[in-house]
Amino acid sequence: LLYVGLNTVGTFSINMTDKKVPNILATNEQANKTHSSIFSDIKSALEAFRSKIQEKGDLKHITIEEQLLLLEDLSSFPLGRHILLTGGANGVWTDYLISPYAHINNLFQLPPSILECFFLFHSPVVLAQRELLVNLQKVAQTHVKNGKVLASIPCGVMRELLTLDYSSTIDVKIVGIDIDPLSLRQAKKLATTLNVKNTKFIQGDAWNLGFSSEFDFISSIGLNMYEPDKEKVVGLYNQLYKTLKPGGMLFTGILTWPPYINKERSDWIIDNIPKYNMHLEKVVHKDLLDIKWLNFRTLSEIKHDFKKAGFNKIEVLKDSRCIFPAIIATK
Repeated sequence: LLYVGLNTVGTFSINMTDKKVPNILATNEQANKTHSSIFSDIKSALEAFRSKIQEKGDLKHITIEEQLLLLEDLSSFPLGRHILLTGGANGVWTDYLISPYAHINNLFQLPPSILECFFLFHSPVVLAQRELLVNLQKVAQTHVKNGKVLASIPCGVMRELLTLDYSSTIDVKIVGIDIDPLSLRQAKKLATTLNVKNTKFIQGDAWNLGFSSEFDFISSIGLNMYEPDKEKVVGLYNQLYKTLKPGGMLFTGILTWPPYINKERSDWIIDNIPKYNMHLEKVVHKDLLDIKWLNFRTLSEIKHDFKKAGFNKIEVLKDSRCIFPAIIATK
């Protein structure tokens, strides 16, 4: 979902291998699954979704009419329209989801849409990702030391690293890599706003980074869950492994199986999820959208991929709902 590009912005150098930079338009197999539109416009998207709803008919837990009302609600706000068009959220919209109070200053600005409020304040998956990022920042802060190099791949807006405390350190370098120029521009803008120095932003491919033993810490959240090929996911982890210095750490997260997709394999603690929130999660993500999260793992399977990628020291840190456990893997 990323490609190594030539457009970089920053104040320090990164050692690149002499490998030829690939042309994403011509050679990269990794489709941009959360930025490129599936439909030409929102009208076409709505027609397709309405047709699908009508074809399935009433479900045990929700009628056609109720689904159509939710679909109209989803199309009434920009995030919903982006999801309808692309099947996911890019870095900018992910930042909006996981950091709503950075965008909504007071309660009088709360969105009127039922589903937008659900995404921002009640979605079990979104809330689990916020827990994941709280843990990420706690771990990342321990790596903010003189001379260290921290990276986010894909970086999105990179709020998780840019909002760390760098006040007592010098010469800490921060690298953001993403396919999406808009995300990179917003990350650069946030770095300027927060007055974070020594940053570098690169348009690049996580499956073909071209770095070797460059980073002390990498955060990588959200990319793996859109890739259905398990071997390609291992290849992603192996690329990140190669870019770490010996003793370097990768912090990522894995989506466990939702019970509405595979009840037998699910590790979700549904007693910790309000019933109506669970109902909407299923209706929106499975029934309406058939969302493109494709890479699920059980708790018992999680460590396997990281060991195969080269990591030996692997820690799993569960969130309160066991939806989006953190993986802390050390080279």
